[in-house]
This record gives sequence, structure tokens and C-alpha cells, in this order.
Amino acid sequence: MSSKSEFIADAVADMIAGGQLEGKLPSETELATRFGTTKMTAGKALNALQERGLIVRIPKSGSYVRQAETRTVRIYPRYYLLPQLLGKLEKLHPGVKFEVVDDIDEADGMVFASTIPFDYGEYFLPWPKARLEKIKAWQRLHPYIFNFHTVRDVCYGIPYQYSPILLAWNKDLMRQVDPEFTSETLTWEKFIGLLRRSEGPGFDFSNFGRTFLLNIIYSLSKSGTLDEALFANAVKMLGEVSNFKFGGGDFAKGTALFMLMSRGNFKNMKLPFEIGITATPEIGGHRTCHSASETLFVSNRARNPELMFDIAESVLSPSIQKTIASGWAFPADASMLNTARLNRQDPFWTETENIIFLNRLMNGEGVVTLSHDSRRLFRGEISHDEFVVNIGKHLRRCQELKRRREYILNEHRLAGVGI
Repeated sequence: MSSKSEFIADAVADMIAGGQLEGKLPSETELATRFGTTKMTAGKALNALQERGLIVRIPKSGSYVRQAETRTVRIYPRYYLLPQLLGKLEKLHPGVKFEVVDDIDEADGMVFASTIPFDYGEYFLPWPKARLEKIKAWQRLHPYIFNFHTVRDVCYGIPYQYSPILLAWNKDLMRQVDPEFTSETLTWEKFIGLLRRSEGPGFDFSNFGRTFLLNIIYSLSKSGTLDEALFANAVKMLGEVSNFKFGGGDFAKGTALFMLMSRGNFKNMKLPFEIGITATPEIGGHRTCHSASETLFVSNRARNPELMFDIAESVLSPSIQKTIASGWAFPADASMLNTARLNRQDPFWTETENIIFLNRLMNGEGVVTLSHDSRRLFRGEISHDEFVVNIGKHLRRCQELKRRREYILNEHRLAGVGI
């Protein structure tokens, strides 16, 4: 839980970022009066702001907003929200100017969404453990936020916003297929039945198509062993949709019954028909959902890694999280989410607790393999059988590595070596 001095420091930082405070800041006495605390606590808050590089304290003169030399930070913003936040981030980091670049190799920081289609260590620096523990100690962020991009206990990124991916359905088409349809407890069997009765392409795979396969895998893994047979079963279930020509159609043009959608799509997509939102189908009594997210990663080519980690940390600050919560996205800050929840009553909020992450199922190499091969599967570059064989090879390798690791750990224990 944040201390009183940290609360004051965050509040003053927000005012600096918002342009409400410039030049000389209120004295310790004035801050103590404003925030109902002691002069000593106010002094600690000002010291914390100086450590963050936001202010300069001059003895017998006062505290002043820092006027730093301009430093250029190159950002590769592949996704949507961060470009809207850059102006606010520049106010939080005096003297920093952001430059948008198109080449990943030139970037100090990179924004990616959801599953990373390559090995994290290939491009990103891991978060320093001391900094990570400090952020966890805030106790403001959802605990599962730290799982999104953690591989073998190494965290490469912390999302600043996210959204569950749910199933949108065309209400006009549904009235023709099943006038009595209700979105509560949609099972896999009922889902397939609706696609059969739609008599044509019923599932638009163009948006989060791979996510549908991941949902099947996640749900099956809750009641089974993650092995080659499970992946074969998942691909077979996917075939129930695609092989029967139920996959296809254009949801935006009203020629598909279903499409996967994040809350950002739901908020911004303008359609000529009314849509409903429901959870993805329940499989074997279990329901899970994948998540779209945005994360600012620190490049392993960053010219000033410490500054980039400062910026990545500030995206999680109260002022930035408040901005995110006021829009369509889900903030990483739990308190901001609870405030926003009052104004947004839709299924996305309740499905947050059903999110499951790839790193719970396999290691970082497996995440890359599954992401890469599922993309090739949906593009028609490999067959269902080839997909299963590729994943099976990886799983067997993972199991062998796991056995070796357990053997090594046991040998250390037997030798009395502390680990």
C-alpha cells in the first residue's frame, strides 16, 4: 500500500503532468496544509519527486519543476493507445521528446499487443527485479497483469491496458437462425448447432482468429493434460467450424453470425445492425478467454535503458491509468477499473476473471511456436496435421527439458546445495 508521502508525490506529479504546477512549487508547509499531513511527510514527498527527476530542490530557495535538456526517445508504437498518451508522458518526463519510428531496430521502446510472435529475449530487456518488486508493492495493479509476458519467472513487460476477447453476434441474423437465442451459457454444442442452422459461413475469422483456437486449447487444458492428444482434439474441434464451411463471411457486412471482438472493437466499430456480446463457448464445463493488451517493452537496443524503464513504469502511474480508465480500455490499475466499472455494464467486465495466459501452459519457446504455427494454420500455409505434429515435437522437447531440470534440482538437493 502506498505511504502518505508517495500519495502526495503522485498527486503533485499528476499536477505537473497536467500543467497545473510550473516553476516554483508550494513549500513543505503549504503542501502539509493542503494534504492534511505533517511537514516531514511533505518533505519526503518532495524528496521522492526529486529522485524521480521531476523537480529540483534548492536550499533556502524552494522546490522547482525541473527544466531538463531535451532527450529524444524513439518509440515503435505498433498499436493504438500509446500514441494518445505520448503528450502526457512528455509532461511526466521533462525534457523527453518522443519520436515515432517504423524500424524496430531503431527503437528504444516498442509497443506490442497480446501474444508476442517471437522470443522475448530476441528484442526486449527483462524488468530489473528490484524495480518489479517496487511496482508489485504498490498493490494497485491486478496481480495477473504481471503474468502476461513472464517466461520462466522473468518478466519482460507489464501491460498498461487490456481487454478480454469475447464473441459478438449479429442480432438481425440470429432472429432468423434462432429467435429464442439467449447469450447465457453458450456451450460448444449449442454454438456448433447455431452455425449449422445458419446455412452458410457463420464465423468471421478475420478478427482474433487465432484466439478461437487458443480458447479451445485453454478450456481443454483445464480438465486434461497438455499433450499432443489435446492439441489434436483442439484442432479437430476447430475443424467442426472450418471444415463444414462455417468459417468465413464478413461480420461488418452482415454476412457472418459471429466474430471475436475486444472491447475496443465493440466501442469503435460502426455497424449497420445491432450486435450482442457473449462469452466464448463453454467446453466440457469450462470457459476461458484470451486477452488483447498493449504493453510498452524496453528494447535491448535502447540507448538509455534506465530512462526507458522509467517511462514504462510511468505508463502504470495513477495519472496515465486514470486517462486510460476514462476511455474504452481496461486499466491495469485495479482501483481505476473498479471506478470505471460503475459506468460500463457489459460482459467484458465479468469475463476478466476467466482470462488465462499462455505462460501458464508452456514455456516461452512454446508460446512462440504456438503463436507462429497457429498463424500459419489460419493462413492455410500448413495443414491441421502438420500443426499438431509441430506442437507435439515441441511438447516432447519441453517435457524432456522439464525432466532434466527436475533431475538437476534433485541432485542439488541430495548434495545439500541450497537452491
